[in-house]
Amino acid sequence: MKVTAIKNPIVPKRANSVSFERKLREEEKPEYTHAIKDALDYLGVKNMSMIIHGSSFPSDKRDTSIGSPYSKGADKFVDFIKMNGFNSVQLGPGGSIGKKDPSPYISKVFAKNEMFIDLEPLKTAKYGRILSDETYNQLTTKNKETKDKNYNYTDFNKAFSNYDVAMKEAYSTFKTKLASNDKAAVKLNKEFNKFKEDNKSWVENDGLFKVLTKVNGSDDFEKWNETDKNLPQNLKAGDKNAKSRYDEIMAKHGEEVERNTFTQFIADKQLKDNTKHRKEIGFNYIGDLLVGFNQSDVWSNQGAFLKGWKLGCPYGGVDNSPQTWGIPVLDPKKLLNNDGSLGESGKLLKEKISYSLKNYDNVRIDHALGLVDPYIYKEDTVHKAPNGAVQRDRLWANNVSYMHDIDPNGNFKQVLSKIVLPTFKEFGVDKNEAVWEDLGSSTPAFDWVYHQQENLPGITQTLWSRAENAPRKENWSLVVSHDFEPASEMVQKDWVRNSDAWNVDYLSGYLNPDPATSNERQKYKEEISNSKQSRVTSKFTELFRGTNNLQIMFSDFLGINKTYNVGGQDSKDNWKLRVDNDFEDDYYRALQDKNSYALNMPEILGQAVRAKKGMAVAKVSGDPYKANQMRNELDEKLNPLLGKLDSFSEILKEKEEVKAVAPKKVETVKVAQEVKKSEVAETKKEEKTSSKSKNATAETTLAIAAGIGIVVAGAKKLYDKFKHRHDKQQVA
Repeated sequence: MKVTAIKNPIVPKRANSVSFERKLREEEKPEYTHAIKDALDYLGVKNMSMIIHGSSFPSDKRDTSIGSPYSKGADKFVDFIKMNGFNSVQLGPGGSIGKKDPSPYISKVFAKNEMFIDLEPLKTAKYGRILSDETYNQLTTKNKETKDKNYNYTDFNKAFSNYDVAMKEAYSTFKTKLASNDKAAVKLNKEFNKFKEDNKSWVENDGLFKVLTKVNGSDDFEKWNETDKNLPQNLKAGDKNAKSRYDEIMAKHGEEVERNTFTQFIADKQLKDNTKHRKEIGFNYIGDLLVGFNQSDVWSNQGAFLKGWKLGCPYGGVDNSPQTWGIPVLDPKKLLNNDGSLGESGKLLKEKISYSLKNYDNVRIDHALGLVDPYIYKEDTVHKAPNGAVQRDRLWANNVSYMHDIDPNGNFKQVLSKIVLPTFKEFGVDKNEAVWEDLGSSTPAFDWVYHQQENLPGITQTLWSRAENAPRKENWSLVVSHDFEPASEMVQKDWVRNSDAWNVDYLSGYLNPDPATSNERQKYKEEISNSKQSRVTSKFTELFRGTNNLQIMFSDFLGINKTYNVGGQDSKDNWKLRVDNDFEDDYYRALQDKNSYALNMPEILGQAVRAKKGMAVAKVSGDPYKANQMRNELDEKLNPLLGKLDSFSEILKEKEEVKAVAPKKVETVKVAQEVKKSEVAETKKEEKTSSKSKNATAETTLAIAAGIGIVVAGAKKLYDKFKHRHDKQQVA
């Protein structure tokens, strides 16, 4: 039996498409969202998350020099990406950061990043108007459209200064209004007192640590005098000298300590309000459970940590030398008591996990190896070569499973079963939906506990591997993470393009598997061989074919060619990259630029749907009759969806002032007759249109116009007339 040609072969479009440029119109957005959702449902994508850390969010009308995941700017960005199919955001750790190093991965465990506070609501009655319009306007700048670039940078120094001034005024105004019995202030104070009671285990100590850092001129408490160094544990023990020192500090700096607590209260209140809003719109924030602890956390819980040892990684530094992260290590002997109950270290770890889970909807576990078999090194054995490479032969380091004197009972191997997973269960988090970062080095102990004993999913990074080889569908898959250059930069490297994961024969076959599409497969191969943009698009198309859960870096989605963080290296621009405030205009401008790497979601999803359809046919291709029957059935089922996706793919590139362009031959749409401008514009166009055009769907009409290269103003009128007729019709 002769095999008929597939009706909707996957063919790269960017290089041959007409250049359009316009935003989706409000009346188009519901159907656009519906088409994206239908495609994701067919592909079996359960979770689609954008990787964007809190400081990288855009602002709304005025800017504080840093982004916030709880701001109006964040709300607008979430609405935008939600329309494009995302149902969650993967945040970075949300703890308070230091001025010397803004990395969120050395932030505080319990104290929130105060620079995530949205200052604008503090001017409202809800917050007792504790921030004046004048101060707000002085500390913020009015957003301006920036067509010359599609990104922004966080100014951490300016942001620190802005928030110091803002929260000083907010706290002072709050106290003044409270003294005068202002109703709003009294109401706010009730919430404040409850916050202090609920968080007394850490919040005052956080303020004390800030004060003593200034007093002692360093945040390295090991360099402080003995009284200040051991203040928290001596206070717990009832030491009189410690109590005297505490009273002295509070007499001089009590207001500063209390202001820090108030700031943390405001940050917590806004996070709770944002959580409520997200639940209403059905959108999740995935928190990031950082593997380490901050100096403030260690100072308050010194007995829980292994003195003189720090957490690192055996590879990935300069010249692939060990990475010495300087992250404190929990004392293995104190994770569990002899009777199996939690020891001092175990209790702190459980509190840390609980605190993360109660604030977010899901969680990413940073460096899962560090919870099972951490690589630790003795601090005083770190020596570096002139180029910064750590000298491995002089470093006293290994994974804990090989250091029996440090973890004689193998307590770290019980952390997952005795602490982490039970805590997940308490908060209703499915271990198979959590984002387990298991990339990098591994050990036999880790493989046994993580894969064999607990059978946990991980991350599949398709930068290095083929999606078709993903070990399990529950894995979260991504092309690049926040620690890599964007895909647009990675593809410039010969070793990437020439790697097995980016092989053009594999990609063209995996994404065009139906035997009837051999000609199209060859054209696709030629296109992705010659166009780096098309190669990147093919890798993201592959992503939607290989997993139920996926993540996309914000820079990749928006076509930003800057790097958020250069993993394992110090860079002056690390952690600064940010979404531009006019992100929506930037995105639509990028989609019409043939040199841009911005992701056109309808185009990518349309290709992925065709690839899955082709794979279903390919599996029965040994029986030509059965293959042809399945092909026809899938065409009937999927062509309406593909018509919508194709149309929206072109709409995203359509100019606001639509002009006719020269006809161009294309292979993806076969047109019975040319639609002439005068025929479309005339009111009698229905009489002059062929019967086939009369029965075409609204989306097909636009696709035809785009396909033959004739885009006319009258097509919009025809689109409006037919847009309600498409549900039962099929793409021509």
